Amino acid sequence: MNFDVISDQDILTTLGSRLKDTRLQQRLSQDELATLSGVGIATVKRVESGDGMSLTTLIALLRALGKLHQLESLLADAGISPLQAATAGKRSKPVQRIRRKSPPSPPVADNTSTQVQEPAAGWVWGDEDA
Repeated sequence: MNFDVISDQDILTTLGSRLKDTRLQQRLSQDELATLSGVGIATVKRVESGDGMSLTTLIALLRALGKLHQLESLLADAGISPLQAATAGKRSKPVQRIRRKSPPSPPVADNTSTQVQEPAAGWVWGDEDA
């Protein structure tokens, strides 16, 4: 079935029908499936009639039916992304940052001198942690 050309409601109806068929093949009643999946019987009936469901409910039902592994085909591992591929093998240079030189410590007060030393102005290259 080509899901690209049918409505959302038709997809829900088809999904509900397929879940029902799987339940019947496993000779489970709606009540048994509800108990195994941890959802209410009304939820199982609603899903099977195509009235929709949450993703959590779908996961619970698929797990109870032993079909959760089929989600793998929907969400196959994408592998390496184009961005990862483009940057693979390239070494990034460590970033050097420019920072202001720390001002010298203020002079110790010694009551004999009133002259205060001004901090030296300037820039120094170096690592951020240094």
